[in-house]
Amino acid sequence: SLVNVRFGGFIPTEWTSWSDQKRVIDSASSHPGIYRGKHHFAKVGSGLGTKTGAEFYGYTDNFLFAAGFGEATGGNFHASKPDSNKDFWLVGRYDITNGSSLSVLYMDYGNGITSYTISGNYKLNKDIEFQAQYSKDDSGSITGRSDVSGYGFQGIYTFNDEWLGILRYDSTDN
Repeated sequence: SLVNVRFGGFIPTEWTSWSDQKRVIDSASSHPGIYRGKHHFAKVGSGLGTKTGAEFYGYTDNFLFAAGFGEATGGNFHASKPDSNKDFWLVGRYDITNGSSLSVLYMDYGNGITSYTISGNYKLNKDIEFQAQYSKDDSGSITGRSDVSGYGFQGIYTFNDEWLGILRYDSTDN
């Protein structure tokens, strides 16, 4: 279980506690992983989209880790073509119990921008789950703007296999 390699198109955040699968209402076509600020959308930490790349991952009973690289977006999640930069990421997740977990994601976008994301989810029972995430990007020296941080909280109630109720709040400091 400690030596696994995969290649192809995938999203590095799928290993985290607030993954694209668990985020529920965002998709690859609706700005995955961004936070909605007062003035505009801001990519902070996990707006990665699907990458073509390679990844090494491993896991034990309670801990998962991953390291990978893929096509970079050059800091723009609507890039029309890949550039020569590569994204590089590290993920660690600790599974607590009952589907609850804590995770850390480090992302280097290959263009001098890095981001750090901490997320967690708490599964109260089979129907109720709470999730939280905080991200900060370190781009001031490259973009000439202040670093951006953002956070989000959401509660999910599962009515049945087809229906979920979601209450969500997210924000950036932009």
